[in-house]
Parts: sequence; C-alpha cells; structure tokens
Amino acid sequence: MTHLGTEPIPVLFRQMAIPAIIGQLTILANNFLDRMYVGHIEGCGGESFTAIGLSTPILLFTTAIASLVAGGSPWVAILLGEQKVEQAHRVVGTSLSFLCSISLLLAVGIGFFQEVLLAGCGTSSEMMPYAKTYLGIIAWGILPTNLTIGMAQFLTGQGLTKLGMRIIGMSVLLNLLLDPLFIFGFGWGLRGAALATTLSMMVSALQVVRHLFFSHHPIRLTAIHLGIDRKWLGVCLGMGFAPFLAMACEALVGLLYNASLSTYGGDVAVGAMAVYYAMGHIIAYLIMGLSMAMQPMMSYNFGRRSFERVRQCAHLLITWSIAICSVIWLVMMVAPGGVCRLFTNDAEIATFASRYLRTYFLAGFLMGIPFVCMNTLRFVRQVRLAIGLVVFRRLLLSVPLIVLLPRLGVLPPVQAIFLSAPIIDGVSALVMLCVSLRTIHHLQGA
Repeated sequence: MTHLGTEPIPVLFRQMAIPAIIGQLTILANNFLDRMYVGHIEGCGGESFTAIGLSTPILLFTTAIASLVAGGSPWVAILLGEQKVEQAHRVVGTSLSFLCSISLLLAVGIGFFQEVLLAGCGTSSEMMPYAKTYLGIIAWGILPTNLTIGMAQFLTGQGLTKLGMRIIGMSVLLNLLLDPLFIFGFGWGLRGAALATTLSMMVSALQVVRHLFFSHHPIRLTAIHLGIDRKWLGVCLGMGFAPFLAMACEALVGLLYNASLSTYGGDVAVGAMAVYYAMGHIIAYLIMGLSMAMQPMMSYNFGRRSFERVRQCAHLLITWSIAICSVIWLVMMVAPGGVCRLFTNDAEIATFASRYLRTYFLAGFLMGIPFVCMNTLRFVRQVRLAIGLVVFRRLLLSVPLIVLLPRLGVLPPVQAIFLSAPIIDGVSALVMLCVSLRTIHHLQGA
C-alpha cells in the first residue's frame, strides 16, 4: 500500500476511481433493470413498483447497519499506514463477527414484524399484500447483503478496488440473468424479483468472505481474529456512526415522505416517490463509488500525516461529485417524462411522477455534496463533526420541512412535500461544504 503515499493523487484517483465507479455502475444497471422489470409486470407493475418503494425505508435501515460496521474500513487504512498490521486484522475480525450477529437479529425481527413496519411506512391495505411478498423474501438476504456492502469496504480499504468491482459485477450479472427468468419465465412476478436479488447477494457475500480468509492480501483473517474485541468494536462503531446515522435518518425521512404522500396524494403519490427513490439511487451509488476510491488514499495519508495529499483528495472528490450530479440533473430536467416511464408502465404513476420531478430534483446537482463532505470528515477522524452535520441535515432541517410545509397552505400539499427536497439539498450542501473545507484546510494541527 506504500504507493498510496507516494504516487501523484490524480494518477491514484484514475487508477482507483475508474474501477470503483464501474463497480457502482454495474450495481446501478442491476437496480435499474430490476425495478424496470418489476415496474413492467403485466397487470400489477404499478403496485409491484410501489411495493418496493414502501419497503425502501426499512431496507435502508438494515443497510445502515453495514455502514455502521464499515466504519472500521478507514481505520484499517490508517493502521496499515502506521504499520500496525496485527491491529488492522483485529479490526476486520471484530467487524465481521459483529455484522453477522446483528444482521441475523434484524432478519428475524423483520420476519416477525413486517406488517407493523410496513403499516408505519404508509402502506395501504391494497398495497400490503404486495409489500409483504417483497419484504418477506428480501429479509432473508439481509445477512449476505450486509456482508457484501459492509465487508467489501474492508477490501477497498486495502486499495483493492478492482477486486471489489469484480465481486460486485459477478452478483450483478447473476441478478440480471435471474430477474427475467424468475419474473417472466417462471411467472413468479414480484416474488421472483426478490428471490433473484437475494440469491445474487448470497453469491457475492461468499466471494467477499473467501477473499478475507483465503487470499494473500494485506489482511488475511484466521480463526484467532474472530470474535468481538470491545475496544476495537467501539472504535469502529464510532467511526461508522456518521454514515449509519445518515442512512437511519434517510430511512426516517423516507418513512415521513411515504406517510405524508399517502395522506395527501394516495398510492399514486407514493408510487411517484418510489420513482424518485430509484433516480436518487443513481446519484448515491456513483458518489459512493467516488468515496470508496478516495477512502484508502485519504485515510492512509492521514495516518502518515501527509495533510497536503489529503487536501488534494478532498478537492478532487468534491469537484467530481458536482460534475457527475450535474450531468444526471441535466438529463432529468430536459426529459422528465421519458425518465419516469423507464421505471413503470403504469401511466398514472408515470404522469404524476413526471409532473413533480423538476420540483423534487431542483437542486439535484448538489445532492452528492452532503455525502462526500460527511465521508471526507470521517476519513480524517473528524467523526463528531460528521455526526453533527448529519443531525443538522436530516433531523433539524428535513423533518420539520417535510412535516410543516404541506400544512402552511401556501402551496398544494403534495407540491409542498416535494419542494422540501431541493430546500434540504441546497441549504445542507452549502453548510456542509463550508464546514468540511475549513476542517480539511486546518489539518496541520491534527
């Protein structure tokens, strides 16, 4: 990993960002086609697509656990930069053991309480059978999904971005093959989509575990490294709490959106929100790819106290984030109707979604800024500051706006709900950008 501290940052960025972004693009293609298949199921495409949207807040929370545990990934890079290899092994072993335990508990809990959880997400009696069908199967995939999302970052933390891309690409290819077979070939519909996703993540998880235990990478686990070391668990959870909180709050915000839209606009409005979730995932995955590429570079150089290199990484990450989001935003602004119809053949949902798309994504070119700013602070161990910014964005800003704007009576309630998104994105991007840049520029005293 010594090349992370010596090669020029732009060269490293190209070497690591390209495979990371390709890996995220494969996930995007998978999610895009998955939802497109579901949205075009004959006779119940609209209901099936909406069911996925209603399940999204619950699944976001389960994925947040993977982000919590993956907080150990920057620590692995920092420890390797400090030549503390055995401690890096303990971090990975502790993270793996804890993640398996908590994921199994989540899967069992969702299996028992799925109807209560879905009702809390604004699921109507008409939509409940579809949502239960999807969530009931996806719950079995929580452990392999979290292993893939959480533990794959420990491979990336060692600078193995190409390996991560290959593992993800394998699961995506399998899902793309199974989706049409299960959904249309076997006639399993929404159930088939959930089963294809679950089986694909199982294959991916097995690959991640294989490389953690049976490889010649800097980190190679053995039985002695397993078990939960309380000291390192606390350190890892502390580092991962900011992204966990961000995703948990994202789940809360998604729940509030669904509940408010169900009240003021019915199932059609909730279906439109499911379309927006799918589009937002496009931006989220691409920015995640950039962050994954930058994480080993920033954390390793922070461990070596090469602060000027850390600043170069942060500036590149922010610049590319704005550029990528701007391209996607432009496409959505130019052709909202065409974009919405890609996700569902339900004319009512597609028309409703295209009507409010420009409102919801008005500040879409800034959507990546909060994510990269939070991660930039985490990568240099400014965890409390990152947590504070997450609380500001999702609790102090988002919740009041979503709840109060439709009650003011200035705009139609549904339009007011969708208008809250660009206000949140614009204000939080400005505040978080100023705070993170100021922090990065004063790292000499770290």
